[in-house]
Amino acid sequence: MCMFVGQAKVGGTKIFAKKEGRKQFLVYEARVESRTPNAMILPVPVASQSSSVELIDLSAFENLFEELFFVYIPSLAPMRGFGGPGVGTLEIVTVGSYEASIVPSLADMERLDARFQISPSMMRAFASRYADHAFVVYQFAPGKQKLHPFGFSFESRYDGNLFFPTLHVHDGRSVPDVAWFDHHFFAQGSRFGERYTAHPTTSHATWDGRLRFPPFIDMMTPLEHDSRLGRHPNEDLFVALDG
Repeated sequence: MCMFVGQAKVGGTKIFAKKEGRKQFLVYEARVESRTPNAMILPVPVASQSSSVELIDLSAFENLFEELFFVYIPSLAPMRGFGGPGVGTLEIVTVGSYEASIVPSLADMERLDARFQISPSMMRAFASRYADHAFVVYQFAPGKQKLHPFGFSFESRYDGNLFFPTLHVHDGRSVPDVAWFDHHFFAQGSRFGERYTAHPTTSHATWDGRLRFPPFIDMMTPLEHDSRLGRHPNEDLFVALDG
């Protein structure tokens, strides 16, 4: 998923998704280049407008996706190193290296801090696709950089599916019908792509004692992996849960 407030070049996107009951976890990583301060907007298909969205600090797991390859898919290890409105201004919180805001509804977009300028054309795109969604907005500095993984959890409206936000808006304005994808997808508990099990001798910690994964990624559970590379219809991805 790549919806940016301003012009940006994006590549090496990686997204992990998993559900526990009705709660979905989602983790995102990408390489981004932007000449000016920019922000990424992620739609969140909450079960209802009263559902909460919880931000997850993953700054301690900056190699999360490299570790997924290393533990589950060692044959791909060379890829390592790649990924009604309320009142008042919405709170900006620091999550790892990011400043972020949770937007409870589309109507609350007008409460975003002034640094997050949403164009009228992007607002129309949101209204046509995500009128009843919540949103998470992450700001990042200008320059060429790899964004360390960031994540959040939410009560999902989709009981039988995982939601991967993959709609592309790279210029802050237009939503093309077809977009260029450079995406790797990871999931647990789904019917998606190829399924892998963790190498039986791999420990839960690295050589220097750091945990490889946050608690919601279970090394005893198989990992599903697939990719979407090249030109594809510009739309979000839904993946059926296993069983």
